[in-house]
Amino acid sequence: MAESISLSPRIIDQIKEGKAILFLGAGASYGCTSLNGERKALTGAQLGVAISDKFLGGKRNLEALAKIADYATSDSSVLDVQGFIKQIFESIEPQEFHKLIPLFKWKAIVTTNYDRVVEKACEQTPARIQNPLVIIQDGDLRAIEDTVNAVPIFKIHGCISRVADTNIPLIIANEQYAKYQNGRSRLITAFKEMAKDHPVIFCGYEIADPHIAQILFSLENGFQDRPSYAAINPRFDDLDRRYWGKFKMETVPATFEEFLIHIDQQIDSKSRLLGSILSRPAGAMSRWLKTNAMPSHNLQAVISGRLIHVHHEMLIENPNPMNFYRGDSATWAPIKSGYDFDRNITSQILANIRSPNTDPKLVLIKGHAGAGKSVTLRRVAWELSGSSINCFCFFCDTSLKGVRDILDELYELSGERIFIVVDNGLFDAVALNECYVAAKKKQIPVTFIVAVRSNEWNSTNGMMKLIAAEEYSLGDLSHDEADMLCTLLEEHGCLGELKHLAHKDRVDTLMSNHERQLLVTLHEATLGADLRKILRDEYRNISPLEAQILYLDICSLHRLNVPVRAGLVSRMSGTNFIQFEERFFSPLEKVVSAYSDWRSKDFAYKTRHTEIAQIVFDEAFPSPADKANQLVRILSVLNSDYSSDSEAASKILKGRVIADDFADRSLAERIFESAEQAGIDQGFVFQQRALFELKHPGGSAIRALKFIRLATRTSEFHSSYKGGSSQRSSASQGHRTIISS
Repeated sequence: MAESISLSPRIIDQIKEGKAILFLGAGASYGCTSLNGERKALTGAQLGVAISDKFLGGKRNLEALAKIADYATSDSSVLDVQGFIKQIFESIEPQEFHKLIPLFKWKAIVTTNYDRVVEKACEQTPARIQNPLVIIQDGDLRAIEDTVNAVPIFKIHGCISRVADTNIPLIIANEQYAKYQNGRSRLITAFKEMAKDHPVIFCGYEIADPHIAQILFSLENGFQDRPSYAAINPRFDDLDRRYWGKFKMETVPATFEEFLIHIDQQIDSKSRLLGSILSRPAGAMSRWLKTNAMPSHNLQAVISGRLIHVHHEMLIENPNPMNFYRGDSATWAPIKSGYDFDRNITSQILANIRSPNTDPKLVLIKGHAGAGKSVTLRRVAWELSGSSINCFCFFCDTSLKGVRDILDELYELSGERIFIVVDNGLFDAVALNECYVAAKKKQIPVTFIVAVRSNEWNSTNGMMKLIAAEEYSLGDLSHDEADMLCTLLEEHGCLGELKHLAHKDRVDTLMSNHERQLLVTLHEATLGADLRKILRDEYRNISPLEAQILYLDICSLHRLNVPVRAGLVSRMSGTNFIQFEERFFSPLEKVVSAYSDWRSKDFAYKTRHTEIAQIVFDEAFPSPADKANQLVRILSVLNSDYSSDSEAASKILKGRVIADDFADRSLAERIFESAEQAGIDQGFVFQQRALFELKHPGGSAIRALKFIRLATRTSEFHSSYKGGSSQRSSASQGHRTIISS
């Protein structure tokens, strides 16, 4: 039967590339039993009969499961019914075909089943491609960044592993169906965001199931712009095919087992997205490893995610010199093409790069925003990996979280000193600190070359254990640097207004602004106008209007120096990633770029530079009321289970900043209230409200004390209930020092 299954090439390709979402219902566990065969996975109707026999003396056993559960929980209790369900399902084991699931990479697995069949299938498959991360309630998704090579398993109706918690009950009775999003709203939101850009494959469902239909149709707004979905059910016929085809849903008449066997036959194991860095025997990575050395899946995941192996055979997009000289420095194409000029500190760093011993080493590069740190770092990494120096080099422009745990394996496999070049080193100062301390403790020869903003380093270094062996400052342009830059601008046709001047006068023009940010100087010298006016006109000239709004939303978030998740932007503007590629790539090509963010496992957007994003934001929202409206709009769609969204909320809600920006306290209160309504951690919000009261001219010490007490009470409650987020942790610690602030 598996041979006769017909799946579109598009769906097959998405599964092969690890972009599909597997959505499993009760039929996916059909036929599963306990090891001794005494228990079996029950259908909904069979579970209803079992509950009726246990709690109702066999009465009403022909009613719907939800109705039977209503009566049972009324006569007994929610805990008793949930405990009984756990007894039924906890010994159920996966069948052999279930162990094909972890041999593919999935964007996510979603299920309404209470059992642990999928989790057990992953645990019992040593060759699994991903590590399962079970998501049952709001807050669980935060662990995805700490779980290397994770596949989130969304248990949207609960799980037998957590039946003792009545705050997150199993969704079985009608009352629970009506309130099923309580404690799960961010979980459901995360799934719906994914489903706008990734194909969902429904298996083991009767699509007519009212709750499944509700989920399905909630995804149908703008379904023309989402990928095609698929549903697997052995009873599908032509009527189903014609009906669901209207909603971009392929219907496949097959069992779940037949579906898994089919894709296993159709997709060669070597072509599945393993996150493998050794897919070619002579690949750039393999030459650094000892003979027959094979990295673990965790190491492969880190190197294909947060760490980029730098080598001169990297796949690089076509370079665009104009974009580069206007501030887009986040790619390798300009470096490979030689668009950058030699900074004085580059040769100094490279000359001192060798270490005579195996001690870890920290090299620090400091500079103000827009000084050219990112370009300098990429040039250093590129030269390190070249044939003349020939170092084992990696690049990271986000967080080093998880890298600490693979350093010793990476060194053991290679036997080489490891160079890790880190842009924006204080983005996750804790992870950087942990990596450095671990390398020191284990005597792993690692050289960290880290760029930071000078002011941020000065304010945080006292709390860290980082001691730089070498420290460099990226200062103003020298005359020689300005001369080289003018030569490059001329060579690549990017002189702009400077083309009317002789070469010496071009250099003098750049040097006349040598104390300005390099980013600002380049814009103003080549375009012949004030940077704010340049960016304001550029923003106003973007069309259509939807593209202009999309750009502004991205600027509003990227100015905070956080990844701008495509799912978040989709909720703000209604534009999913597919629409961005098809409709808005051209009008935004010069000002926005997209990339895959390993942290959120989502696509993300960024502008050319955070400083440019801040200027556009300021110019678009000149009045405090306009600015407040945009901040409220952003806060209303943030999902704090994603660290980037949580970080954005933390930066938007800083009490001192809000006190400075909003003289009208009613605007500030709107911002704080919208954060509370959006589910941002209350303890953190209360802490920031207290700071606002202490710093605002119209603030009140009495109100500040009230919010301090609320923050303390909220943090203590969450600490006793379940661990906390970074916001929650800062709230619980911050209230102790808030008065002295």
